[in-house]
Parts: sequence; structure tokens; C-alpha cells
Amino acid sequence: MKLKKIASLALAGIMAVSMLAGCKDGGNSNSGSSSENTNTASNFTQTVLAKTSEYARSILTVNDDENLDKAVAYVCDNSIVNSYQVGMTVEIVNNGTYNELYANAVKYLPTSDYTWSTMNSWDFSGVTKANETFVGMYVVGGKMTDEWIANELATKIDGWVKNMTDEECKYSIKIVKGTCQNDDDVSEYKTSTIVGVLVDVDNTTDNH
Repeated sequence: MKLKKIASLALAGIMAVSMLAGCKDGGNSNSGSSSENTNTASNFTQTVLAKTSEYARSILTVNDDENLDKAVAYVCDNSIVNSYQVGMTVEIVNNGTYNELYANAVKYLPTSDYTWSTMNSWDFSGVTKANETFVGMYVVGGKMTDEWIANELATKIDGWVKNMTDEECKYSIKIVKGTCQNDDDVSEYKTSTIVGVLVDVDNTTDNH
């Protein structure tokens, strides 16, 4: 009996240690997550597509490029938006206006792999029928709601797809957004929204 009691106490001690170790690992499981600030493709991409025309939804699929999630999250976590630009509705991120944001974004969206900032007016005019992945990133003023962003993007997408004539191209899209701090507390809007848009074009005629 005494041996059984000792064995039971030892087993209980081992289980307690295991539970503590498990709690410690679980507590750290989300640390360093690169997409903490963003909505996933199945979230905001679908939100936008739900507002588009039936035709748009019939030809666009949801892209799963994780680099866009990482890029938006990294920009949001490591950049500050200039306060004088907070009031602007939509500003494109490039190497001339938002140098810091651009430099952070291309860590995950290198210009050697992506056709960068071709959607200059948020109107998809730069997306061609080439076998390329087109990407744009934008700063949206803090006063603009998620609903406004989704409606604006849906309108732009509908205007883009209605002019498509080449059914041999396959298009997939991903839209990710996150919150970025502004550089001072002067404005009533303490944050801006970073929106990343990615369109991948697969021209199947090149595969024949």
C-alpha cells in the first residue's frame, strides 16, 4: 500500500509538471504571429466579393497568398502614418510617398516576384492579361469605415471585370486590411487603415 501511495504521488507530480509546461507553451503560441492585425482572405475578401456583381463573383476566386497577410501585418506593426495624410481618403503606398511603409511591405512582397503598385487609383487599371501577380497597398484615412472600404472596392472590381473579354484568363483576388498608428495625437483619428490588394492572373493560353 505504501508503495502504491508513493507511486500515485509521483504520478500526480509528473502530471502537474506536464500541465504547467502545456500552459506555458499555449500562452506563447500566438506570440510573433504575423497576421494578428489583419483579416484573413476568407473574411474581408469574401466581405468585398459579396458586394460585387454576380458576374464578378463568377469569374473571381479567392487567392490564398499568405505573403499579403504578412506584409500588411508587418507594415501595421512597424510603420507610422504621417499625421498630415490622415485626412486623405485613399493614398497608394509606393517608394515616393510612403517610403517607410513601402520598404516594410516589400520584405514580404518583393518587386522581383510581384508587379508592384500597378493599381495606382484603386481601379485595377494596371492589371493585364500577363501571367503575373499584381499587388497594391493603400493607406485609408481613419474616418473611413470598413463598410465604406468594402463598398468602394466592390464598385472598383465591378467596373474592372465588366470590361473583361478574355475568358481564358483565370483571376484570383485577395484583400487584407489592418490598423496602423498615426504619428501624433493631434487628429481625432489615432489610426489609419492599411489595405493590401492582390490579383493573380493565370493566362492559360501560355500553357498550351
